[in-house]
Amino acid sequence: MTLYLGSEDEAGLKREGMPQGHPSPVLQSSSTPKMSIRSSFALLLSAATVGINAYCDIPTSPRWAATPDAPLALPMHNWTSLKDFTHVPYQGKHLVYGSIVNNGSYSSTNFGPFNDWSQMYKAPQNGMNSATVAPTLFYFAPKKVWVLCYQWGPSAFSYHLSNDPTNANG
Repeated sequence: MTLYLGSEDEAGLKREGMPQGHPSPVLQSSSTPKMSIRSSFALLLSAATVGINAYCDIPTSPRWAATPDAPLALPMHNWTSLKDFTHVPYQGKHLVYGSIVNNGSYSSTNFGPFNDWSQMYKAPQNGMNSATVAPTLFYFAPKKVWVLCYQWGPSAFSYHLSNDPTNANG
C-alpha cells in the first residue's frame, strides 16, 4: 500500500472542502511509489506541523462507557454467539446488523432500532433468511436504497437492496 498525494483519487473524485490543487492523501494499492518530491515535502511539512512526537496515555483500567457492567448484547434464540456488527443511524435511532453463530453454523440478524446503546441488550434480534455473514449496511443516496453487503456465499462480494433497513428479510 502506498500513499499518493493529489487532488483527485484514481476514480477522478475531487476531495470536498479542499482548495483546487491542494494535495489530499489517497491510499491506493500499488507496488511502485507515485509520490513526487513536491508531495513528499508537503507530507513532511504536514507531519512537522501536527507534531511527530504526539502521543496519549493508555488508561491503566479501561472501562466501557455505554454499559460498564454488562455486554452490549447477548445472543437470543439459543444462538451461540453474536459478532461482526455494522451500525447506522436510522430515523434518530441505532440500527445494527451482525453475524450469528448457532452450533457451528453461521447466519445473520438485525436488532430492532433502539435509542441508546444501553438498550441494545433488550432490542429484538431478528434472524435472517439468508446468511449475510460479516455485513456492512449503508444508504446509497443516488438510488435512494439501502445496501447490505456481505462476505459469504458463492461470490466474494454479495449484497441485498431494500427500502426498509429495519426489515431483516425484506
